[in-house]
Amino acid sequence: MIEISQTFLGLLCLVLAIGLTVFYPLGRKNGSHLLSNVIIIALFITAAFNLIPVEAVPSDVMVIVIGLIAGGIAVLIRSVRRWVRYFQGAVARRTSPYYWYQRAYTRRRRRR
Repeated sequence: MIEISQTFLGLLCLVLAIGLTVFYPLGRKNGSHLLSNVIIIALFITAAFNLIPVEAVPSDVMVIVIGLIAGGIAVLIRSVRRWVRYFQGAVARRTSPYYWYQRAYTRRRRRR
């Protein structure tokens, strides 16, 4: 039977979470972005459980809170990266029909 040490598992989860945060390609779809955020938070919580010794933080709730805080910071970093990549300089769309009628009318007037 193969055993994996807790330290190795914790480091593996931490490396995967940081890799997903920094290096994994950003997606435009909200569903895939939400799923990757949940995976990142779960990996940080798992890493916290496996890396933080019981003597340092005796309460399991505090270990979960530490993992949630680290995962929240990672999700915030990923969201800022996504915003810089896809939404910086984006112009709001004008969906009012009056806006388009006015633009068509002004273009026609300029041609004469």
